[in-house]
Amino acid sequence: MNTITDILSRVSQLNGTDRAKLLQQMKAYVANGGNSAQEDPNGTDITMALRCICDVMKDLGFDAFENQCRRQYSYRAFTDKVPVVLTFIRRTSTRRVVHRAVLKFGLRLLYQELMRAGYPVSVVTMMGHFHRVPSIINRSLPGYVQSGLLGAIFEEQHHARSERSRKRVSV
Repeated sequence: MNTITDILSRVSQLNGTDRAKLLQQMKAYVANGGNSAQEDPNGTDITMALRCICDVMKDLGFDAFENQCRRQYSYRAFTDKVPVVLTFIRRTSTRRVVHRAVLKFGLRLLYQELMRAGYPVSVVTMMGHFHRVPSIINRSLPGYVQSGLLGAIFEEQHHARSERSRKRVSV
């Protein structure tokens, strides 16, 4: 099944549900510049993204709780946006702690942009505009993700923090 004709002949054999799922994955693939969005069967990516939103909003002085976010009307649409955004975030590093730091950075940039535009910012607003995080990061730091600089910056920041904590423990 290495040729394109074999693949196309298999697509015609799919049922409606499988065909719709394939179409959604192909749209995510194209929207993400040819990089496939990774499946998240356990929902860990969605949980991480939701925790990052709640953490950023709490840092900014808002009340934000994961269980309340999951009950929002926009939660389903949010879950559809997470794989594409996190595929972009994964280009920065292979470490999950760096993914979280880059995502929080992008969410803070999103908050600033929403405030400048005059939106009343809430957790629901952040969930609704979550898909904009990659473009906001690219606009704020053009070329940093593609060149690997953004990941290197956050890797170094994490490394420096872990070195400081090791020194405090050993002293």
